[in-house]
Amino acid sequence: MSQQSPAPPHPPQDTAPQPGLGELLARMSDNMMGILRGEISLAKARLQRLAKVGGLGATLLSVSGILFLFALGFLLTAAAQALSLVLPAWAASLIVVLVLLLVAIPLAVTGLKRLQQAKAQADGLKDTPAQLRDDLQAVKTAVTTGLTRDKESDS
Repeated sequence: MSQQSPAPPHPPQDTAPQPGLGELLARMSDNMMGILRGEISLAKARLQRLAKVGGLGATLLSVSGILFLFALGFLLTAAAQALSLVLPAWAASLIVVLVLLLVAIPLAVTGLKRLQQAKAQADGLKDTPAQLRDDLQAVKTAVTTGLTRDKESDS
């Protein structure tokens, strides 16, 4: 008895047609639009972060300025009372001034640090328009180069 071995299966052939130039250009355009949208959303996120950090720093600095004004008012009141009285009334005012200064000084230092951080982040945002221009130029170059190659291969 002879047994026939089964024929090896034929490898599946890819019958899907290759995409044409128009479809490739459309895909490339879609991809580049996605990249540009991503760059824009990144710039928006950076600006939101900058506004948050800068806003907090400005708020802390404003609060410390107000507290310094209160401290100055109490200091002047204490000086006036010190001149008119011997000790007790101005001593109480001076204690209040010292407490206000102990609160205002750390707030001012923290606010200044936050504003410096916001400024450093703002310097990083200056590069965003240049990056977008570079991306756009790269797309233009790629499209031009691709069209030139296709015309040469058609000839």
